[in-house]
Amino acid sequence: LEFNGALNLRVLNLAINKIGDAGATAIGKYLQSEGASKLEKLNLNSNEIGDGGATAIGKGLQFNGALNLRVLNLRSNKIGVAGATAIGKYLQSEGATKLEELYLS
Repeated sequence: LEFNGALNLRVLNLAINKIGDAGATAIGKYLQSEGASKLEKLNLNSNEIGDGGATAIGKGLQFNGALNLRVLNLRSNKIGVAGATAIGKYLQSEGATKLEELYLS
């Protein structure tokens, strides 16, 4: 993903693609960019994402790049305590004010 490209991207659905921690880390970097400013839905369901990837996504979201995110789907991944903690820190940030749906099961 071009970090400052795709300025009008509103939905990113990469469900069931086995992106793992490496792919999730790249998405975390994208979430810090201006390119993520209009993103409303991020679906990373069933991608074998572990703590490293979830931590990168949580940190990326804390940078307020994706201020319009309403839905975050991380269901059916391998996220443990460390990854969930990073997502929790995002939920406490100002960047999470528009989040309406979160799936972590």
